[in-house]
Amino acid sequence: MSLTKMRARLKAEQQGKDPDAAGDKVESGDVIQKPSRYKDCHFCGQSTDKMKNHIAKVFKETFANVSKTCRIVGISRGRFYSWIENDPEFKFKINGITERCNKRPR
Repeated sequence: MSLTKMRARLKAEQQGKDPDAAGDKVESGDVIQKPSRYKDCHFCGQSTDKMKNHIAKVFKETFANVSKTCRIVGISRGRFYSWIENDPEFKFKINGITERCNKRPR
């Protein structure tokens, strides 16, 4: 299923319409939320500290997988690594999680 069709189905569901009757057309300016078990990962207007705490939580849940964490929370890997370089507290949290996840039994 194409991304356009998925957006149309999601929009129809949000409006309480039949998603099977949804067309392929998505109007510009429509806000489409990505369905996810991490629905609180959109951080418009949130402080960076709150976002970093949430990222650390998701990082732990993904067993220290940087790519998966960044995809879930919607940031680039470059931003993730720049925060590690520039924020000692965030670096400490991430290094601790990485260490614990690498020591888990396989």
